[in-house]
Amino acid sequence: MDVVTYDPIDEYAVETRLELGYWPQELDPQDVAAPSTYHRALTGAGEVFAFYRALRRALRDDPRLTPAGVQAELKKWAETNLPKLEKSLEDTRKTAAGVEAFLPKKLLENVAPPATEPADLALMQEVRSYLRGLPEEQRMDTVRQLAAKGDNSALRAVLTAPAYLTGLDDTLLGHIRDNAMQAADPDRFAKLEACRKAATLAERALDGVVRYIHTEVHAPLPPTVVQPATRPQPPVVPLSDEAREKIASAFDTAMAAQAASAGAQAA
Repeated sequence: MDVVTYDPIDEYAVETRLELGYWPQELDPQDVAAPSTYHRALTGAGEVFAFYRALRRALRDDPRLTPAGVQAELKKWAETNLPKLEKSLEDTRKTAAGVEAFLPKKLLENVAPPATEPADLALMQEVRSYLRGLPEEQRMDTVRQLAAKGDNSALRAVLTAPAYLTGLDDTLLGHIRDNAMQAADPDRFAKLEACRKAATLAERALDGVVRYIHTEVHAPLPPTVVQPATRPQPPVVPLSDEAREKIASAFDTAMAAQAASAGAQAA
């Protein structure tokens, strides 16, 4: 079976992603709506990561286990527990997608209602054609200027149709949508922004823990270094005084012979 690969991430980066201090203060973690889902995901990721590190430390301290044995035990644990984190990540993303589908629609329903009447539909088409004919850098400014004058036809044409029909890319369309929502209901838009931040925190935390553990338990082990066997050394026996004298006498004789030879060569 092929092993899914993840981009590696270091331990410090994971710890940073798990920092609860980044949680938006305006959101109640116990809110039964989306915030509680995000907060549970964030704290759950931290608990799993802490348990994994404690398990890894205990296994490495076990003298009965080789490095390969440690990795085998960690991999076995990961195969049971990582799918739970991956499921939590999937659920978090679904919740975030649901929020994005619901709240913007509620915030914009009075500002940019979709066209239903034939004349209204024809007007929207004309506005989109007009916007497509403008230079790209002018399209967003034109929509803003018209909306500032109280003419929401351009805003409706942009927000009730796919981006390609007006020649705007998704990023510009997102900016226009956010500006319209903020103008329509600043308080609810602020909560939407806080929910977006919380969702991002939860996703990044789960993603970081999954990537770190998965990468570590599947990493190749470093090669085992075999130390060469050392020969037993004979015990050191201290020299006797007689032996020391013989060595000194032999050394003196050798030095005298070397000096005599040098003098003869010089003569």
